[in-house]
Amino acid sequence: MKYLVLLLLISQFAFSQTTELPTESSEVVPVIEKPAESPIENVVDEAKLITTEEPKPVLKEVRKGADTTRENRSASTGTLMFGWEPFATWIPSKWGMSYTQILNEKWSVELEYYTGSINSSYVGVDLGAVKERRFTLQARRYVGNSFHFSFGPVLSDFNARLGSSIVASNYSSSFSAQNLGVAGGIGNRWQWSNGVTFGIDWFRISIPVVTTKIEDNVLDDITDSGDSDDIKNIIRTFNRVPTFVLFGLNLGYTF
Repeated sequence: MKYLVLLLLISQFAFSQTTELPTESSEVVPVIEKPAESPIENVVDEAKLITTEEPKPVLKEVRKGADTTRENRSASTGTLMFGWEPFATWIPSKWGMSYTQILNEKWSVELEYYTGSINSSYVGVDLGAVKERRFTLQARRYVGNSFHFSFGPVLSDFNARLGSSIVASNYSSSFSAQNLGVAGGIGNRWQWSNGVTFGIDWFRISIPVVTTKIEDNVLDDITDSGDSDDIKNIIRTFNRVPTFVLFGLNLGYTF
């Protein structure tokens, strides 16, 4: 037992001589070196610095003169317009009005009504008055700022009253014809920020497809076969031959 105690004392003395712990009075301070960072750790630290920085506000560039017809059209709902067609068949100088529902900057749908009348002979036939009406439901497809194509169904109505040289006043003195067809054309329509809208239908064609109504009872009261044939020819021409519009002008307001 005494040998065991002696062995413990000797080992304790040897440990105290080899390991010196720092004390308050010791002037030597152990330096702890930071391990060198790997290249991967350097990349991660740099990424943290970049992501923590606040993003700088990006100022939107404002262009002068950006108030275009296309932009105004895309922000609008509808257009009410009045129009004049100085060059049209069968009766020139038609007046009318239209309402356009704007769907987006490329598409709109329009309901249009035009009418015109003359009081004179018509293709050599003594007619006291001739009146023509046209109803059109058309789509306008814009391919640029203001240029567009138009197309849709059209209902045309023709009414004429005979002159006194053809039929006596105590008989029926009028006849009419009506047909349904298709129309198509090209034009431009400009719209300003204050709502004022101006349009030009450069060219439009209406092609009759189906005859919807003919009122020719007046033929029963005409004794001259030549006059009767002329009236039949007028009705046939109206229901079969396409009509044209050149340089139609429109002015209105878009809201």
